Amino acid sequence: MEFGTTTIVVLIVLALFGAAYNYSIALLGTRQRGFTSLLVAFGVLMTLSGIHAINPQAAVITLAAFTASGTPMIIGSIARYIAKRHAEEQKLAALIHEVLNDNSQN
Repeated sequence: MEFGTTTIVVLIVLALFGAAYNYSIALLGTRQRGFTSLLVAFGVLMTLSGIHAINPQAAVITLAAFTASGTPMIIGSIARYIAKRHAEEQKLAALIHEVLNDNSQN
């Protein structure tokens, strides 16, 4: 298999994107918690755009496959994050209620 100029340019651009994207994610730190699946999906979409420049048909088929397998993971990830945040808010509300009740009895 021989790589043409377009393929080599796409691979270089994707490598540069990957390095820049990694740096961006590192800057986000823990602020990206709960949204990792969306960040991964964006990275996959950028890779697919590179594949599209080389072979549009392969990119469309691959996009369909990633959409089929990735959508349930993204929905599940967001649902778990929302449920976890809700549980944390409930615990915090209970703690505040307990502290306020203890202070009012003294």
